Amino acid sequence: MQDIIHFVTAHWLLFLALLAVLVALIKVEWDEGAAGLGPAMLSPQQAVTLINHEQAAVVDMRDEEEHAKGHVLAAISVPLARLDNQITVLKKYSAKPLIIYGISKKDFEAVKATLVNKGMQNVFYLVGSLETWQAAGMPVKKDNK
Repeated sequence: MQDIIHFVTAHWLLFLALLAVLVALIKVEWDEGAAGLGPAMLSPQQAVTLINHEQAAVVDMRDEEEHAKGHVLAAISVPLARLDNQITVLKKYSAKPLIIYGISKKDFEAVKATLVNKGMQNVFYLVGSLETWQAAGMPVKKDNK
């Protein structure tokens, strides 16, 4: 115990830096849990389970050009920039889980809040977007235009 006290007094700046890092880590974990991101984040395998067992709808929030180049099978294209105008499209799926991909986690927080306010309670985030989906060997559809 005496050694710890001696170390802290001799290297107080290092000890303060350690405390700052610990507080920052705790805050990040706390914020993610409070935002509901922990359980709402899905791997491709978890997404497939949700699609197969609960008929989840998949929503691609990338722009239409990116969607046309390749997307999750049966994904609905709702570009983030036009979310407010297309809420009625998503309301058709309000009884089903919604799996969102193609946006950042930060944007997902805002989208989830918007959708929850509109009555859609089961909103999930596909971690890693389409790249993770493809890397897991899941099928992708390309639109021919």
